[in-house]
Amino acid sequence: MKFAVACLLASSQAIKIRSSACPEGFKAASEVGYTNSWTIGSDTCFGANAAPTCLEAQRNTARDGRTVAITEGANAGCFEEPSLAQKKTCPEGFKAASEVGFTNSWTIGSDTCFGANAAPTCLEAQRNTARDGRTVAITEGANAGCFEEPSLAQKKTCPEGFKAASEEGFTNSWTIGDDTCFGANAAPTCTAEQRNTARDGRTVAITEGTNAGCFSA
Repeated sequence: MKFAVACLLASSQAIKIRSSACPEGFKAASEVGYTNSWTIGSDTCFGANAAPTCLEAQRNTARDGRTVAITEGANAGCFEEPSLAQKKTCPEGFKAASEVGFTNSWTIGSDTCFGANAAPTCLEAQRNTARDGRTVAITEGANAGCFEEPSLAQKKTCPEGFKAASEEGFTNSWTIGDDTCFGANAAPTCTAEQRNTARDGRTVAITEGTNAGCFSA
């Protein structure tokens, strides 16, 4: 009876091994040199190296339409769909997948790309790369590294002593006419008839009181 049970178990194990579809380079059962367990499809196979850590949409071998190998980064050794890799239009200096030296995630258009540096913090009207008509680079201030429309930068008529964009030393926002400019000091509090710079016929400087720094007619 024991012999019959042993034969049945051995036969069952043999059938299981024979039905396993482990790819080339893997074994259906653990053996010397192949001791690392891999889940490949519905099978447990054994490989020479440890299985990679893959995202749900990826595979640890080239199968199920995932044929583009990831060679570097946290998911090295995994495979992804050609569409995910090839449809990305990451600009020069960026990678479509995280790899050594390019581990910082950037949202560029509809793509997630990876850069060497951290992505800048941009306003909704700005972009983190020169695109969508935003070609004027912001080099200083909270939005350094972003790009804005030429019209926004070039149409500003900020007077001498002010900047069109916030930068070091010029971080105080002033409304001057239709423009938002940035000055070294806080803007004064002016009445509706006054101006915070000498313009619109207001040329008499107010030097004292609540409205000091404003100009009247």
